[in-house]
Amino acid sequence: MVWDPITDEERELPLPEWRFVDHGAAVLCSAAAAAAAAGACDHLDCSHRPFLVVLVCSRFEGGETLVYTYLSEAAAWGNPVCAQQHGYQVDYMMGSALVGNALYFGCLFGDKALKYNLELRQMSWVQLPFQSQLRRFMLTTTEDGRLGLTTVDDSKLYM
Repeated sequence: MVWDPITDEERELPLPEWRFVDHGAAVLCSAAAAAAAAGACDHLDCSHRPFLVVLVCSRFEGGETLVYTYLSEAAAWGNPVCAQQHGYQVDYMMGSALVGNALYFGCLFGDKALKYNLELRQMSWVQLPFQSQLRRFMLTTTEDGRLGLTTVDDSKLYM
């Protein structure tokens, strides 16, 4: 389901064929997907515009991760991009972050992130500067357009 909180419109999407344990998703306006690096869309009026959904599915057994993309203009999921034998699982609790033309998704145990290049339709794994199983981190985009991490500890926000 894709929900527009401004207009309260909901759009139900068919799910692609997948049998995976962990997943994460991001919804972008098509302008963001096409020209994120150039900053062509300020996202202040994206309602009723074409959108893109990126769904990342992974499972530890077999070490597979698939990235599916749904284009609202085509009303269909594209062919998945697949990575095998990596041993990382997507952690939906870490969220996702759009940095330039790439979407980042956090992984369980917090030391890796999946980088999905929207333009090239390629995925890779990046090392994060920590490993923590005790504290929850979320991915974010910093003010200067880089990948950032946030967490809350003792009612304080750390970035």
